[in-house]
Amino acid sequence: MENFASFLERVLYDEKRGYYLKKEHPSSNIDYITASSHPIFSIAVEKFIKKNFKKLDLDFLDFGAGDGTFLINLKKKFEKEKIKFIAIEKIKRFNDEEIIFYKSIEDLKEIKGIIFSFELFDSLPFHLVERKNGKLKEIYVENNKFVLSNISSEEILKYVEKYEIKLKEGQRIEVCLLAEKLYEEFSKKLKKGFILTFDYGFKSNVLYNYSFFKKGTLMTHKEKKWERDPFIEPYKTDITCAVNFTALKRRGEEEGLKTRNFYTLSQFIVENVFDDLKKIENFEHPIPIYDLIFGKVGEDVKVLIQEKV
Repeated sequence: MENFASFLERVLYDEKRGYYLKKEHPSSNIDYITASSHPIFSIAVEKFIKKNFKKLDLDFLDFGAGDGTFLINLKKKFEKEKIKFIAIEKIKRFNDEEIIFYKSIEDLKEIKGIIFSFELFDSLPFHLVERKNGKLKEIYVENNKFVLSNISSEEILKYVEKYEIKLKEGQRIEVCLLAEKLYEEFSKKLKKGFILTFDYGFKSNVLYNYSFFKKGTLMTHKEKKWERDPFIEPYKTDITCAVNFTALKRRGEEEGLKTRNFYTLSQFIVENVFDDLKKIENFEHPIPIYDLIFGKVGEDVKVLIQEKV
């Protein structure tokens, strides 16, 4: 029997069989498509950089770079500038030798510029907690089935208390302890500049609201279809949950960052590309531009922008 976070660590990140350690990244039009690969998105990030940096002599780190599509697209827009492009990913899946590649954030000294991530935090292993018979219990995995038992870590109880989560009978939530720790590392590595976080998630008062998510937000993705059963073809299926943006925001502020914005992907794109919207063609991409600006993708992906001055 293992807790759910341990189960996810195994099926998602095992060196030989892990879902995210395939030679071809699952976002490469296999199980899902990320909006970060859309040409209009790289234009929006380009505009953000030019608005916020007088001198284009900075670092741009893409943590969880996947197959490198976004970073390569962005790099092409700054070929004459002194921007240092850096990718952190467990496997290198692109051949651009001008992009500095690391396997771990521990290999990185510091960043003066931007730490960027897109759907990173929703890919981290998380615990499952449920209120049963008036008590908090943790969900474990045994023979590919859920089993309730005692809470495995004091950190989980502290998390529930910190975000004032009041579970009702039968309510289930996800608790990702790794998210705050990773964001704290981002905050410490960033000496000056921005952390740009794009992900699916909510503030804690919405995420842990019984009326909205009685059984949590756990989802699986395979071949562009979503389910809620994590035991359907483990190792071959993406397993994810919504991000607690309140946790990331607080952690950054505790580390001295100032919150510039928390809004939707749609708002980020319009804010940065508005003046050029009439000039933009309908790029060939599986995600229509309309869905990024007015549709579900643009509204569901949230953006947290924090700055260290």
